[in-house]
Amino acid sequence: TEVSIGSLVFNIKQTHHGDLNYGGIVWDSAVELGEYVFRTRSLLHGRSVLELGAGTGLVGIVAAVLEPSMVTITDSQLDLLDIINANVCHAATRYSLCPVTVQQLVWGDKSHYGSLLGKVDILLGSDLIYEQYAYGDLIESLKDLSHSETIILLSYRVGRNLQAEREFKLLLFNHFQVEEAPCNNPRIAMLVAKPLPSV
Repeated sequence: TEVSIGSLVFNIKQTHHGDLNYGGIVWDSAVELGEYVFRTRSLLHGRSVLELGAGTGLVGIVAAVLEPSMVTITDSQLDLLDIINANVCHAATRYSLCPVTVQQLVWGDKSHYGSLLGKVDILLGSDLIYEQYAYGDLIESLKDLSHSETIILLSYRVGRNLQAEREFKLLLFNHFQVEEAPCNNPRIAMLVAKPLPSV
């Protein structure tokens, strides 16, 4: 599928098979987050970037074109990593990418973090909030991977489950300074978060 982000065009492989049906598709919230990253690309220059729950890897691939120091694209589903790798390789035939690592990362499992623990400058995630049982692990991962200056950019489709959205935002506000950012698509919410100052 051809996806345009700003002046960039990517050919993104998708899958509609079984358990990967969710993560193997380019959703609107990923496109909107990619657009936001493109518009605010000066934030990425020379910084380390990590995408959580990447699915097809679109947002991380967009970031990799915009001159960060490195990008790590992660998902918990091992089968999706092959799709992400294929999409990274295809993008690299068209654009110059920074160093990109594709790896499994299970939220809340510190054994997956390695050298990333407390070292990520920019954290990205789209459509991460639809499994309420995972909220605690997601928040822990955001905290564990962040340092005091980390910027977290999250997007999601509004209105699928308003109670779940409120629950997630409440958890996020307990641990981070959060602002809503403008978004071109009224059905998508964009959140910008930073760790709360240490007392």
